[in-house]
Amino acid sequence: MNIHTFPFLSLFKKAVPDLGPPDEDGWAAGTCPFCGDANTFRANLKSGRWTCLPLPLAEGKPKPVGRKSLRQVAS
Repeated sequence: MNIHTFPFLSLFKKAVPDLGPPDEDGWAAGTCPFCGDANTFRANLKSGRWTCLPLPLAEGKPKPVGRKSLRQVAS
């Protein structure tokens, strides 16, 4: 992986130190800096888009997610 191929790599690595290698479309997975669940955070290292896909709780309700920005988490 390099900064020219994946311009958002350094930003996401600050917020998600365990970010894995990207797939062919540039998507990588790691522990979400918002909810703390392992492997629920997805980041596109080419476009900068990201999402958290939290696992539902036992009651079937989605897990609440904090309202931090990625900038706050990365700093």
